[in-house]
Amino acid sequence: MNALKNYLACTAGSLICILSFSVPRPLMAEKHKPEDAQALLEEAKMNALERKITAKQTELDRFAEDLHKAKLQAEALEQSIEKVTSAIAESNGHLDRLASQKKRLLEILEIVTLRSEAERTKLEGLRMLATAQKKSLDAIAKSNEETDIKTGIARSEMGVLSPKELPIIGAASGQESGTGKSGNSAELRKKLGKVSYAATSANTAAREAMAAASAKIQQADAAAAKAAAKGSELAIEEIPNLPPKNAAPDQSGTLPKGEPGKDAAPEKKRSKR
Repeated sequence: MNALKNYLACTAGSLICILSFSVPRPLMAEKHKPEDAQALLEEAKMNALERKITAKQTELDRFAEDLHKAKLQAEALEQSIEKVTSAIAESNGHLDRLASQKKRLLEILEIVTLRSEAERTKLEGLRMLATAQKKSLDAIAKSNEETDIKTGIARSEMGVLSPKELPIIGAASGQESGTGKSGNSAELRKKLGKVSYAATSANTAAREAMAAASAKIQQADAAAAKAAAKGSELAIEEIPNLPPKNAAPDQSGTLPKGEPGKDAAPEKKRSKR
């Protein structure tokens, strides 16, 4: 743009010179003197120089204004950089705290998972224990039935051995001599075989169920101990909003002493009368 202005100014000066020299001599001689033409040329040159100076000054002013704007922008950017740097440091602090919290939560999750597995195993063991106790109760009932039949057989045999001294056996219970609870001795012996087999099977099933329940509860205790050890290692003894750790349940429900078990010797067959 400045070059164009300078070019125009030079062109205008040149045109003035050309016009001044292109006017017919008689007319110039009549209107202007040579001194006036020289003055006009100098004036044109001066005007062109002034225009150049003005254009250059305008350009310098614009440069100064641009430098001032750039300085203001640099200061604003420096302030923004300080704020961003502070925000970065604050965000790093938040990230570190969140990472620490995440690590702690993962540790807590690990402990909760271990305790959950231990509690689930314990629940399975308790359910197995309840089932074993029911089987034990059924075994006791079958053993009592077997004992009742054996009692009836013994009374029947006693009546046969001493018919005069004991004319009525089991009179208090409404049983006549020579008969048992459910009939004669032969019928009772026939029934005894089935009941004895059922009692032995029930007793065996109860003992196996009790052994399985005991093993499952021991597994639960081992899992709980593992969770406790891990909690102590990570300094997590108690977790809020979780029930306290319970003691192992009482594994009662074993079969009474004296009942035929898995390893009990089979009953000897009585000889025929």
